Amino acid sequence: MLASAAASAGLAFLHSTQAALPAAAAAKRSPMLPRDLKKKIQGPIMSIPTPFTAEFAVDYQAVRNLVRQGLDHGIIVYELTAGDSKYAALSYEEIKELTRVLVEAVGDKGTVIAATGAWWTQRAVEYARYAESVGADGVQVLLPGSGSEDTYVAHYREIADATKLGIILHGNFPLPLVERLSQIESVVGMKEDVSEKYYYDIQRKFGQRLAIFGGGQKWRFLVGHRYGSKGYLSTFSTFAPQIAVRFWKALQRGDLSAARDIVLKYDQPLFDFCLSGKRPFFTYWHGIMECFGVTKRYLRPPAPSCDEEDMREVKAFVKTLAL
Repeated sequence: MLASAAASAGLAFLHSTQAALPAAAAAKRSPMLPRDLKKKIQGPIMSIPTPFTAEFAVDYQAVRNLVRQGLDHGIIVYELTAGDSKYAALSYEEIKELTRVLVEAVGDKGTVIAATGAWWTQRAVEYARYAESVGADGVQVLLPGSGSEDTYVAHYREIADATKLGIILHGNFPLPLVERLSQIESVVGMKEDVSEKYYYDIQRKFGQRLAIFGGGQKWRFLVGHRYGSKGYLSTFSTFAPQIAVRFWKALQRGDLSAARDIVLKYDQPLFDFCLSGKRPFFTYWHGIMECFGVTKRYLRPPAPSCDEEDMREVKAFVKTLAL
């Protein structure tokens, strides 16, 4: 009886959310085949750090600014992700609107990967359907915080059955679970941000089956790249995308010395600065983007925004980059 009631509730939820899909269901962008999404995942990837106005509203115009600057410098892949995109500070409706705006801003000039939070199955299913309806090219699905191997497999299978989009795995997956999930045809990629050893292990074991991309710093991508990883999230893509592209081009021509120099001259100083101050990393990152005129510094409380003293420190650091 309980199982039957739960199933009925799930169907009712799906029917109600299908009715709520926006007029954008007739999106101009045709769904990208999962196998084509896999091929697109390479080079620098811009993970959207949700910007806010001084009044703490989501700044959708700043999202468009980020994308326009990225496209102008050759950034092709854009994604949402629960951490950088501040899902914990957003309502579900804001996440959906952020998805729609990102797809609209990128248009036919790049690839867009939408993203779930650590949501229960029916919420993730509804969002995947929504992302497809507005023209996203794929959906990154964050591993929920509780479950068994069997229920996780059922979770991802149900999402895969509900959408034509390629699926990107995100989370700290035990390798046996990755093995099982990789049997789902539309699972074509994985965002890695666990550890260098984990990056090495999943790349050597699943790199042929999945497009595995680095979720952190450029030096970590150099670890995975040696074993075939082709994409990486780049903080620099959000304010100085020329650095992200320069690094990727160095790797494409096999110039590891030039790539290493970019890590030492730009990337490592950035992370040293953002991780060594009295404020969290995201506070300084958003302050830096304001320095470059792309977004404003503000974050929704209780996350701290840069004050004027912080901004003086940020501006002094930015000068040292000589961009």
